Amino acid sequence: MRKSRFIKNRAIAISCAMAGLAVFIACNSPVTPPTTYQLTVIAAAGGTITAPSNSPVTVTKGAATAISALPNIGYSFVNWTVTSGAATFAHSDSASTTVTLTSGSATVQASFTIKQYSIRITSDNGTVVKNPNQSLYDSNTTVTLTPTSAAQLAVVAGAGGVITAPSSSPVTVTGGYQFTDWGGDLSGSANPATITMNTNKNVTANFSSNYNQATVTVISAVPNAGYVFCRWTDTSGNASIGYMNSVFTTARLIYGDATVQASFIQIVSPLTPIDISAFQKENGANFSYYTGTWTVLPDFSALTPDSSGPCDSLDVTAVPHQSNNFGVVFTAYFNIPMAGKYTFYLRSSDGSQLLLNDSVIINNDGVHSSPVEDSATVSLADYPSVNYQIEVRYFDASSSPSLWVGYSCTDFGIDKQTIIGALQRPFTGPVPKIIMTQPAGGETYRLGDSMHVRWIYKNPRAQVFVSISVDNGVTFNLISIALPGDITWYDWKIPNDNSYITQSAFIEVDEYPPYNLYALSNKFSIVAAAK
Repeated sequence: MRKSRFIKNRAIAISCAMAGLAVFIACNSPVTPPTTYQLTVIAAAGGTITAPSNSPVTVTKGAATAISALPNIGYSFVNWTVTSGAATFAHSDSASTTVTLTSGSATVQASFTIKQYSIRITSDNGTVVKNPNQSLYDSNTTVTLTPTSAAQLAVVAGAGGVITAPSSSPVTVTGGYQFTDWGGDLSGSANPATITMNTNKNVTANFSSNYNQATVTVISAVPNAGYVFCRWTDTSGNASIGYMNSVFTTARLIYGDATVQASFIQIVSPLTPIDISAFQKENGANFSYYTGTWTVLPDFSALTPDSSGPCDSLDVTAVPHQSNNFGVVFTAYFNIPMAGKYTFYLRSSDGSQLLLNDSVIINNDGVHSSPVEDSATVSLADYPSVNYQIEVRYFDASSSPSLWVGYSCTDFGIDKQTIIGALQRPFTGPVPKIIMTQPAGGETYRLGDSMHVRWIYKNPRAQVFVSISVDNGVTFNLISIALPGDITWYDWKIPNDNSYITQSAFIEVDEYPPYNLYALSNKFSIVAAAK
């Protein structure tokens, strides 16, 4: 027993001795310190560094160091970048993150950008000028907004002519609306007004109609040789044109920029207008009627008509005819309302042709089992007192007689319709007259009196107008509405207006159409009303 305890105690002593030796060895061995680097954290313009609190800071190699940046007002954080040395970011696009150095000291930088905002402007019926004029603005930028109805009017010529006024194009003019006040993110009625860009803005500029303030711009055009002026149109924007069919007129902008164009039409031979100003004219056409058996249109000029005379329309129902085997030639003058592209239609059974100024425009010849329609579009010029000679040749073989002649003009909104009211024929018979019977002349009327106007003339197809002159026949003013042609009197109460007092008054009675007649009364007087 004693031996065993001795051996055990000795073992313990040896273990303790060895442990002490180990401690001694450990305590007397050299210790290696950790590797450290200098981390410099800086901020570019637009922000500050909030961590670390001081810079540079000593960091341990491989250890993650917290860094944090704060943008100034009006700026946003962008990212972290290494400006010198080497470093690894946990999240380079996060304002608060960590950075690790593994190969030496380094400098890292926080970058910032200034915030930018847009301004959306609504300005119906006007425009708003921005200064500065940009799509985006830096935070806290002051923008000046100037509402205006000023705009650009461009005046251009289509093929076939030139613009003579204005002398240059475009021109700056004032539109027909004026600024009233602001809405949205801006209030009041200041003009100009300013707004600070600290967020995206929505601004409304309100305008009210004031057509009288719009600039009146004189516009004129001249056609080239072989062309005729057609009309003015606003091809873009919104413009008001004084007289669209006048070569010399005016234009006003309603709002915003606009382009006004003069258009011209080439005069195509032989479709040249015919001057019939020397003719006495009446509405309708003339016809020549033939009988015969044909399968195509004959040469009517080589035939003798069975009958001829005036008619009201280009229709076989307007001409006495037999049931079949006959032909008709209609002639008239076609009076177009204005220059443009006109489409003519010819529908018949059996054959037919339509000619303008002796030129075949539509050839619808031959025998037809049922009515056949054909059409053609031509450009026609328009001058005062001129027309186009229209001729329609027609024959019927064995079908039910049928003929229809029509026209349309999309340039002026003339829908497809029968040619009838636009037809005129020369009148070779005696010209009727209007005979005035009252006032007879020498009468004296007072202001406020009723005047009885009487005349001799009746034409149910005409209209009659009554006018007065108080300046010895220099000018006449209309005093009646359009009266039916079979009316032979008109009662008029003289206004109680001193401008009617005169010793040289006349009454005129005018007829239109078909003969464009007039008659003038003898001179009479108008004096002040009785007191």
